[in-house]
Amino acid sequence: MDFVSLFKKYRFQIIVVTIIAVILFIIYLLLSRGEELESIPSPFYGEYSYDIVIATGVKSYDESEPIFDSKSISESKLKAIIAGLGIDLGSTITDNDQIKTWEISSGSVMYNKFENFISLNLDKAIDVDVPMESTVQEDNAQGYFLDFYDKYLVDLPDLTVTSVREQNGNVFVSAVYTEVGYDANIASVTCGNCAIKAEFTEFGDLKSLWFLAISDISYYESLPTISTEEISQYISLKSFPKKIIYEINSDDYDDLPVSVRTSLSITNIELEQSNKYWYYVDSKYSYIVPAYSLDGTAYFEGSFSNVAQGTVNVVFCAVHPDLMYKRSDLNFIDEKELDKGYDLSNNDVESDDENLLFDTVGTDEQ
Repeated sequence: MDFVSLFKKYRFQIIVVTIIAVILFIIYLLLSRGEELESIPSPFYGEYSYDIVIATGVKSYDESEPIFDSKSISESKLKAIIAGLGIDLGSTITDNDQIKTWEISSGSVMYNKFENFISLNLDKAIDVDVPMESTVQEDNAQGYFLDFYDKYLVDLPDLTVTSVREQNGNVFVSAVYTEVGYDANIASVTCGNCAIKAEFTEFGDLKSLWFLAISDISYYESLPTISTEEISQYISLKSFPKKIIYEINSDDYDDLPVSVRTSLSITNIELEQSNKYWYYVDSKYSYIVPAYSLDGTAYFEGSFSNVAQGTVNVVFCAVHPDLMYKRSDLNFIDEKELDKGYDLSNNDVESDDENLLFDTVGTDEQ
């Protein structure tokens, strides 16, 4: 019996089976995808305000951006990574809902369960047995770091090195995790615009290591973003969450009397360059959300109208404020503490007299 005859004889059964198969496949896709997001928690906190101006040449982005999901690397696997470096974890010093620390022979290891990162600081650098042709310097440190990653950190996501600098004889390397198909650079709020950073001596010994402890990054869905016009309208508001990292120019700072240095505060910010990153939220909300990172100049003023300038980086969530949860602090947050949407109806810029800067480098979590 040929196919045509077979189809004519059993066409009703074939159509019914096909429809059922399609329905089951759609149900499977929906279940595997998870619940559709109505809103997300912002990775940034606080309510501070400055007079912020964005240059007209700063580029705009897409009308929507992807949200990613991720899994935390288990504590047992994290311990295995540390052990692989030849470090024996001693007794537990601290162990609570958010932080766990271990005693080691020459330094400390901290596991921040909430922000989901490992921080390893060594009093004495350790030999990590990575082959090297010469001393580790700024021009060859990227290759050395990637060899180190391949040997010890293969459980972490794929990465791209973003920064290499040399200071006091040691080399510092920073990198972001990457989702190549989406051209997404993934970072941690705590680490700044990176997901992993390491410090090596010129002999290739490891002095410190910090990394975001996530894996299995996958696309979840896309959400509408804030427009360029809305960014200019909202970014100065106290209710708009953002993180500001600043550094006062050393020449300006050194020329000021000590009494004036302690009174310096930001008066206004001008932003000129922009980049896009995706930031991991925390271990309770495992989402990775898009953010805009804008660089520019910060202007400071102290007592007696003394002034100074510095570089500044302002980072904020790219998702439209109507779709973000408002977060009040850095602790684990119950659903009852979340307030969907930000009230941005008040466009007045409020001064923040308590926001004083006591050093040339600082961070305001906003």
